[in-house]
Amino acid sequence: MLGFIRAAERTRTVDLLITNQLLYQLSYSGLRKIKNLSILIGSAIVKPVRRHSLRHVSHNFFASSTVDVAPRLIGKVIEFAGFRGRIVEVEAYTDDPASHGHRRTERSAIMYETHGFVYVYFIYGMYHCLNFTTDKSTVGAVLIRAVEPIDGIEVMKKRRGVDDVHRLCNGPGKLCEAFGIDLSLNWTKVGERLKLYHGPAGLVATGPRIGIVKARDLHWRFFEAGSPFVSRKG
Repeated sequence: MLGFIRAAERTRTVDLLITNQLLYQLSYSGLRKIKNLSILIGSAIVKPVRRHSLRHVSHNFFASSTVDVAPRLIGKVIEFAGFRGRIVEVEAYTDDPASHGHRRTERSAIMYETHGFVYVYFIYGMYHCLNFTTDKSTVGAVLIRAVEPIDGIEVMKKRRGVDDVHRLCNGPGKLCEAFGIDLSLNWTKVGERLKLYHGPAGLVATGPRIGIVKARDLHWRFFEAGSPFVSRKG
């Protein structure tokens, strides 16, 4: 069963970086030139955010416990090499049995020694996975499982070999391929090469992490409820 950890605020005006495909299409078909474009969705007014208004996520943001940081990453915007995407799904890992941090190795040392750093690893001889290290007091990292593509979509389609925008970044290996993320980013500080910006999130749901056999009782997968860009529905 899914758990909901944050109630959506329905009656408010929110600044939103084009977060769904309809708004994206509207913006890039010419309406981006309209300064005060706003759209009424339910009882909330949604207004696209201009890029210059985005605020960088601070290094201190990552100092808190991993399970606290993870859901707060939903809605944040990743920027790397001209590509942008909005985080819609993550998983938290500490020293639990399913985590690289369960024991210290050369690879997992970054989870012990840093917070607010990019942790990239390579699995199955095929896929890169993007993580941010967390918790200044102990071991931790958050895996970025899925993002909603915003900028660079046509190049992403060529890299991924798919046309469906919902399938471009709906998995950790897929998003790294789409963004061109590889091991060269490992051990770099968030904000140096890979940028992270604040952005609003909707309702955040929780569930078991995907693809693990240990510690499945920990509901440390966090995702934006209803998003068509997540790696798995529910």
